[in-house]
Amino acid sequence: MIPIIEQNFLSTELPPPSPPPPINRVSLSSTFSSFQVQARKHLGSDLVLYTTDGNSQQLLRCGKTAGAYATVDFGPGVDAEKAFHLQRLVEPRGPLVNSEYYPGNC
Repeated sequence: MIPIIEQNFLSTELPPPSPPPPINRVSLSSTFSSFQVQARKHLGSDLVLYTTDGNSQQLLRCGKTAGAYATVDFGPGVDAEKAFHLQRLVEPRGPLVNSEYYPGNC
């Protein structure tokens, strides 16, 4: 039998970390590409901006935003080598990144 927890942990307010950690990466929606100027202004010029797109050539090409690194997303039923090959078509250099792994997708 699983014990019932009386306290709702989602409503529990946690204190902020001290000191607050630096923000070094921001996911940038391609529909808000104008946000990148504001993000860099307020969070620093060394900020890494990236987009997350599906693992198809069309999705990666349409989601690519100037000034942001394009990454892919996929789950366990997808050929990772193929997905990363598609990422390489729009990002010839840099790390191969699955920025949103969906363990429930097959």
